[in-house]
Parts: sequence; structure tokens; C-alpha cells
Amino acid sequence: MDDYNEDIEFYFIPHIFEQPGYYISYGVSALAAFDIWQDCLDAPDKALEKYEKIAHVPSSSVSTTFSKALKECGFSDVLNKKYIEALADEINGYVKALDLE
Repeated sequence: MDDYNEDIEFYFIPHIFEQPGYYISYGVSALAAFDIWQDCLDAPDKALEKYEKIAHVPSSSVSTTFSKALKECGFSDVLNKKYIEALADEINGYVKALDLE
């Protein structure tokens, strides 16, 4: 890791050691972001309402779980295979409709 960055030692990035699974949250949170994206296309007011609700969920509370927060804020159950498959189909359809060729 010496080549990572000459100005920053790798051990100066504590979350890598204190929360070793944090990187998984990027992919999981993207699923929820796509749930808002779907609403942006069809119901922008609903998307804004969801975003405002989730933005006020205390992220450091031990009683807050990701699934519980999503449900309380009106999101889909983004952690199931059916949702992910439907999302993939919708994204593929959206990209094809852009006709980028």
C-alpha cells in the first residue's frame, strides 16, 4: 500500500480497520438511490418526500437498521432478488430507449 498515495499513509484511514465492511454500503445504498430514481421519472414529489424522510434518519443510532429505515421512509425492499432483477430490466430498458448509437 506504499504506492496508494505518497502523502497519506494507509493507516491514516481508520474506517478501513474500524468498519471493514463499510464498502458494502456503497452498493446497497445505490439500490435505494435507484428506488428514488424510479420515482423521479414517474412521481418527482414522491421522490423528494422519500429523500427528505431518509435524510432525517439518525445514521448512528443503534436502533436504526437500513431495512427498517427504508420501510419507514416508503422505499421498496431493495435487498431482495425480485427487486434487483426488475431494477436491472428497467435500467437496461432506459438505456436502450436513449438510443445512443
